Amino acid sequence: FDSYAAGSDLIKKWNLASSPWTWGATTGRTGGGGVSCAAGSAVGQLISSFIFGGVTTGIFHPGFYMKLTAGTPSTSGQVLLNFNDVGTSVEGCGVIRVKANGALEFINNGSSLIATGTTNVCDGNWHWYEFRYNPGASTVQTLYIDNNLEWTVTATPNNTPRGLNNLIFQQMNNGISILGLDDVIVYDNNSPNPVDANYPLGSREIITLRPTTDSAVQFTPIGGTGSNASCVNEVNADGDTSYVQDGTSGQQDLYNYGSISLAAVAINGIMLNGYAEDPAAGAFNMEQICKSGSTQTNGTSVALPTSYHVLQQQFAVDPNTTSAWTPAGVNAATFGV
Repeated sequence: FDSYAAGSDLIKKWNLASSPWTWGATTGRTGGGGVSCAAGSAVGQLISSFIFGGVTTGIFHPGFYMKLTAGTPSTSGQVLLNFNDVGTSVEGCGVIRVKANGALEFINNGSSLIATGTTNVCDGNWHWYEFRYNPGASTVQTLYIDNNLEWTVTATPNNTPRGLNNLIFQQMNNGISILGLDDVIVYDNNSPNPVDANYPLGSREIITLRPTTDSAVQFTPIGGTGSNASCVNEVNADGDTSYVQDGTSGQQDLYNYGSISLAAVAINGIMLNGYAEDPAAGAFNMEQICKSGSTQTNGTSVALPTSYHVLQQQFAVDPNTTSAWTPAGVNAATFGV
């Protein structure tokens, strides 16, 4: 969330952020941007269908930081996480919620209790949650809180009648507020890195780096302050005010980026984000690219949408070494389109 500059940015990566979900410049765990629900007596939802997109089977691992009010819930039911196919507060094929004693429970379709925890998370502190969830299969379902095992149980979360289309964080009307949500990740068992064998990753942090200067550019800059990078490095994407454009197949822009300043123990990958559209007649495809050393890797070719959308491309390893990224490798690499 530290990549955002306004509440309106939320719907660029989330389908819905209903009141009282709000973005705040200092709400995040480390003082940067984050989201919260200040009202403990209101109901609100933060929903994404981009993450799952209708996938109904597989092993999924949501991880996130959350901070809840220090207090006692008036009733059981404060929902941390909800998977369903309707995009509302209807309880779905896997729900982690807070009990009246402040501990967590894992339920299925609103009735079947799968697991119960013991840690009181309603203490006003940030906690890291990492969940192993395999809907529709009799397999191990596991939750870690702050890198400590909270429960492990073999169960079959039923994906009937609810399906796995939406990832939903919910604020409920029980006197407890979600004071902060940050660093939300989801990985499955198909991507090159990480996969189920890496679970649990342990607490993670998402760092946002932006273009700083041109490396090698061919696109035409519109607006900005002269460089191509200046047209695409704004915190709050300004649409048609400043951008780069091109209509010639094979041409590309590569930009230098800001540097990672912390001593990372492990980097699980780079997620390149492009905010793009095709405003003209006819179809255009785009590839997001990474160049490290003398090696360039082109991402998946995707059709440009007819209105601005966030397009994401993962670079799981350093293409120059085919090994995990290091801070030095990230700092030296260039990325573009």
